[in-house]
Amino acid sequence: MVSAAALQLVDAGLLTLDGPLPSIGGLPDSLTGSLTLRRLLAHATGLVDYRTVDGFDPEATSDPFEAVIDAYDVSDTSVRTVDYSSTNYFVVGMLIEQVTGNTLAEELTDRFFAPLGMHDTELVDNTRSGYVGFASGGVVSTLEDLGTWYDSLFRQGIVLSAPMLDEMIWGGAEFSDGSGLGAWRHCPCATATAEDPTPWLYIFHDGGDVRIMYHPDADVVMVARFSKPLYLTPPLAGDIDGFVLQVLEDVSPNPEGE
Repeated sequence: MVSAAALQLVDAGLLTLDGPLPSIGGLPDSLTGSLTLRRLLAHATGLVDYRTVDGFDPEATSDPFEAVIDAYDVSDTSVRTVDYSSTNYFVVGMLIEQVTGNTLAEELTDRFFAPLGMHDTELVDNTRSGYVGFASGGVVSTLEDLGTWYDSLFRQGIVLSAPMLDEMIWGGAEFSDGSGLGAWRHCPCATATAEDPTPWLYIFHDGGDVRIMYHPDADVVMVARFSKPLYLTPPLAGDIDGFVLQVLEDVSPNPEGE
């Protein structure tokens, strides 16, 4: 959702994917000056996750700016390999607020939640000890609304322009196979061609114990919530993808394509 808002702002000319980032009040210019929006959206910045910083106190509360600065102090922003870090999306949320003059909650509601009828979805302040929500885990929703989101975004293609949707799917490929900008492709991920425009099995995003995905061949969106977070140690299941693909293979669209 945060990536889609940023990509809409790229379309509007307020942000660029590969040009300089605007300064963000409260963050060092050396941080924004060393990164691009593409790298932030693809998690290819070298910014470590704020929860892995030495001295992180899980009993203390923090705000996004503090979290980003603490992470930046121990990060190497020359690194361009993909490594998931909430810190990246905190910066993206700040960029959205900087160039629009609105809160991230207002932007997500006005751009997506209200027009798409996602009435049970909102960005909330769920900051608590050891956790900063904001642009990486601040949205609360329902499985039904998440299905509406992915159906609108990928199946109907009504959220982003075709070029920006292509960036969401493919825009991180230079950093890692399967990497998009806010979404991931389940490989194989060969180059798209006219004969095979979707050389991937499905597009997905994970959120703790929830996975949402779009399967183009089945023309279906699937939202699954598991009883525990997917990435426990040891993992909740040995092969989440195998489970997902088996479910998708058993699903055929009805005559109306729903």
